[in-house]
Amino acid sequence: MDEGVVNPLQGFLPGREFFPSNARLPDKQLGVESAAVSDYNRLYEAWYLNTNGDSDLAAKQADRAFKATWGATSINGQTKQLTKYPIEKAYGKEYGGYLEPDEIRNALISDVKSVPKYKDLEDDDIFLQYDHITAREWGSKNGYPTYKVLIRNKQGVIEPLPEPELDRWAPQRLKDKTQSQESKGLEIRQNKFGK
Repeated sequence: MDEGVVNPLQGFLPGREFFPSNARLPDKQLGVESAAVSDYNRLYEAWYLNTNGDSDLAAKQADRAFKATWGATSINGQTKQLTKYPIEKAYGKEYGGYLEPDEIRNALISDVKSVPKYKDLEDDDIFLQYDHITAREWGSKNGYPTYKVLIRNKQGVIEPLPEPELDRWAPQRLKDKTQSQESKGLEIRQNKFGK
C-alpha cells in the first residue's frame, strides 16, 4: 500500500492495528482480519486499474467501498469485533436505523430462547454470522439483510441453529415492517394492473 493511503480499519476497534507491518503476527479473529486486508487490497487494485493509476483516487474509492461493507460489531458479545456486513450498519441507530446495539442483541437472544428447547441456553452461546444470503440482501433494494443464527451446543461446538423459523434472523419489528411494505407494494401493483 502507498505511504499516503489511510488505514481503512483505523478506529473500527480502538487500540488494535489491522495492517501490521509484521504479517506473521497472529490474527486474533481467526482469519477475519486477513479477509479484510485481502478485500481492501482487491478493492484498491480494482480502483487503481479503473482510475488509470491514480493512487489517491483509488485509495478514496477503495476506502468508501470497504467502509460500506466492513465494520465493528458487538452482536456476538461484549467486545467489538471486525466483520463484514455488521448488523449495526443495517439496523443500528448510529447508521440511521431504529435500534441500539444492545437492543439488537437482546432481540436475538429473546427470539432464540422463545423456542422451548433453547430456553435454557446461555446468552453467550448465541451468535449471528453473515453468509452469501446476507451479502446478497445487503446489496438489495430493501437493504435489510438477514443473518445465520449459530449456537454453541452442549459439547462446545458452534453449529447452525436447526430451527426453520430461526434459520435466518433479523430484528422482528423491521421484518414485520418490511413484510408490510412488500405486501402493500404487491397490493398497489395488483390494483394498478387490475390483477
